[in-house]
Amino acid sequence: MCIRDIGLRYDHMLGNLFVVSKFSDLFEIEVITNHSTIFCIKGSKTIEAKIGQQISIVAAENVERIKVTGLKYSLTNEPLNPSSRAISNEATGEKFSIKCTDKIFLFLNHID
Repeated sequence: MCIRDIGLRYDHMLGNLFVVSKFSDLFEIEVITNHSTIFCIKGSKTIEAKIGQQISIVAAENVERIKVTGLKYSLTNEPLNPSSRAISNEATGEKFSIKCTDKIFLFLNHID
């Protein structure tokens, strides 16, 4: 399922992301905005990217363990709480992998 816009107001945008999180177990939802493509992920996933593409990860809930490889700053089986800790990362190759025990929002920032 693809959603093209999630609102101009930040409160609506945040509310819509929580709706995406709620239904992400049932559907693979891709949110496309003017700046990013956003996914809600739980489990293992390999994602295609462009070298140098900016990637941000934000926990949608408390994550017991997350492992991220293929980005400039990796995470190795560590906890991640909802915070800014894993934003503004960078793809070092044409794909990267995420394995997480709980839901995260993945932001693939568009390349200008």
